[in-house]
Amino acid sequence: MHEFRTELVVPKPIEEVFEYFNQPANLVKLMPSFMAFKLLTPEPLIMKDGAVFDYQVKVFGIPNRWTTYISDYQPPHRFADIQLKGPNSYWHHVHQFESVDGGTKVTDHIHYLLPLGILGVIANYLVMTPIIKALFAHRLKVVAAEFGEVTTVSNDG
Repeated sequence: MHEFRTELVVPKPIEEVFEYFNQPANLVKLMPSFMAFKLLTPEPLIMKDGAVFDYQVKVFGIPNRWTTYISDYQPPHRFADIQLKGPNSYWHHVHQFESVDGGTKVTDHIHYLLPLGILGVIANYLVMTPIIKALFAHRLKVVAAEFGEVTTVSNDG
């Protein structure tokens, strides 16, 4: 099992920050262009416990369907998604929001597993880790453009 964790502080109140991340349509902005991310679930998109969302992402230029299930939804403090279908053998992503001095601390904690056993382990270090780092570097820029200067508290990437 692989793990990635990042924390940043956004200079806005928790309700405003959570609402931004709570909108599945904002995922298009938060994903880097090389992933060619497309939201396939039709409107209206309502985030809630048990919601299922379908996306298309490109992995090595090959389109992949990604279906996620919202397994935990506690606005404005957290939500978690689990991959039901997609390029990973396992994907669990917890998005956590906490009011702190100076704004809202946003924590992303991901546990994932790639297919293909030992080849997946090697692919994680050669390919997946750089992809996740690029994804969260892009996301940091988007969040800063949306909310103002963002402070990185910790980042596995």
